[in-house]
Amino acid sequence: MGKDIPYIHDTRYTKKWVLKEGAKVSNIEFKTTEQALILYCDYKKILQSKIDSVCKKIGFDDSKIQWKIYNPKTNKISLNQMFVGLNGKDYGYCSPRENIICISTLSIQKDASNSLLKKYNTLLRLEKDTDDFLANVIIDEITHIQTQSNHGSLVYDKKFKDNVIKYYLSPLDRIMLKIK
Repeated sequence: MGKDIPYIHDTRYTKKWVLKEGAKVSNIEFKTTEQALILYCDYKKILQSKIDSVCKKIGFDDSKIQWKIYNPKTNKISLNQMFVGLNGKDYGYCSPRENIICISTLSIQKDASNSLLKKYNTLLRLEKDTDDFLANVIIDEITHIQTQSNHGSLVYDKKFKDNVIKYYLSPLDRIMLKIK
């Protein structure tokens, strides 16, 4: 557990993960019919950590967003007023009018599956952290909410590029990019 995750392991009383005092937690719900409570806790922790990271870096307040985790293999999704990319139903989709962002278990698994290797390589500076799949899905959905627009529109594309730059580049790198 890193310092970005708002949970601590309370071994004194409950022997469960509990919320750190004063920690901010997004409104996340697991949209499934399966009995997957243990997976839900892991998915929720991974997603919460990534939401916090993305929102902090791009300067987005998600307090009015309802986040949902869904399993694309078992859940039927309603696409009424939803923005979905080419394979979006497999990874994420949103309803900007209702401030709902849905992130699939597949997206979360892609993040969790390589996180140790990624952290190791980043710490050793073997590779720069430039392709964070779950962060990209979250940035995409947040951009739909911010712009109320879909892929291909000028306003969406400009804001998406701006959010990606904010997430991946340090403030110094962003200044250097403007100078060039």
